[in-house]
Amino acid sequence: MKFVKPTQEMAIDIGLGMREEDEVEIRLSHNVDPVSAMLESFINSDICDALQGDDGTPVGMCGVAKQSIWLLGTDNLTVNKSHKKFLCIEGKEWVDNCLKEVGKPLGNWVYAENKKSIKWLKYLGFTVNDPRPYGHNRALFCQFWRFN
Repeated sequence: MKFVKPTQEMAIDIGLGMREEDEVEIRLSHNVDPVSAMLESFINSDICDALQGDDGTPVGMCGVAKQSIWLLGTDNLTVNKSHKKFLCIEGKEWVDNCLKEVGKPLGNWVYAENKKSIKWLKYLGFTVNDPRPYGHNRALFCQFWRFN
């Protein structure tokens, strides 16, 4: 896997193939469909990168909009050990670089049932708060943040 320059077409492809846990999260938090979420995130982000899988297809996109950091992907985002290792090693470096570029704390909300994402966020150095109602459906989400 590697970071590549994102395009609108990639955002649409990722939205059309979005993994279930990301789709559930965006519907509960913002009541939007996957393609709309991807396009809005792509267009409104100050920092945005796409993730290309080992097979050359787009598997995810990540970015920062103001101080909100985000990542949305397809099932192929974590399809093998190579991709998972990349998300941990390169993901941590990417977050470090975003913190430096933005110069302010970064954070967002994660659906409380998304245990794998919460574990990964903690690995990346984020503090994850206890669940509380958030978003369109007032489902339980955890706010997460990182200062440095």
